[in-house]
Amino acid sequence: IDDDIILRPGYVETILWHYQDPAVGGVGGRISHGIVGEDRPVEEGVGRLLTDTRLVGNFTVDTETAIEVDHLLGATMTYRRAALSAIGGIRDIYPGTCIREDSDTALRVREAGWRLIYEPRALSDHQPAPYAKGRRFDGRYSYYIQRNHLVLMTSVYGLGSPQFRAALGRAFGRQVAAPFSALADSRATDTRGRLRRGAGALWHTGAALAGALAGVIASL
Repeated sequence: IDDDIILRPGYVETILWHYQDPAVGGVGGRISHGIVGEDRPVEEGVGRLLTDTRLVGNFTVDTETAIEVDHLLGATMTYRRAALSAIGGIRDIYPGTCIREDSDTALRVREAGWRLIYEPRALSDHQPAPYAKGRRFDGRYSYYIQRNHLVLMTSVYGLGSPQFRAALGRAFGRQVAAPFSALADSRATDTRGRLRRGAGALWHTGAALAGALAGVIASL
């Protein structure tokens, strides 16, 4: 668990119950941010890896019953020791914000043939403190999410895999339109506001493109 997570009563017992099934390699719980409506079902599901390699989280959603997923939330996840041993443990190949390190572990456990379970009744509360440096979604985040995501696809599926190609196309393709979308954003009604949003989007686009290039180099 993360250091800003508080487990609610019954968490451990609820998680452990699933390990009676020898095919289960990992179990993750649900997290609460204290936001009204965050537990409602969503169309895109929970814990999925989409064909375009987007990772769907939604680990605040109450699915009412446990479901099988593609990956787990790093802030509240558990693994069977044999599953971690089988994949060689957690790999420290994700620098910067360390984003995708948890996804790497989950996807490799699943690729090794184990089942991953999301258990909404194993609930914990997230109580984050202010960042000592930077912000949650600053330029560093834009850089490392692109770099590390490409490394993730290479690490789990291989450099020549359809997953890597899809991630590569998405990493470079979606960035081109971002500044123009920000300029046309209807939420910024005045010209100054749109220019400010456009400049911010341009900065994040540059960081993301640099991250994507770094991700390709790291993958090679």
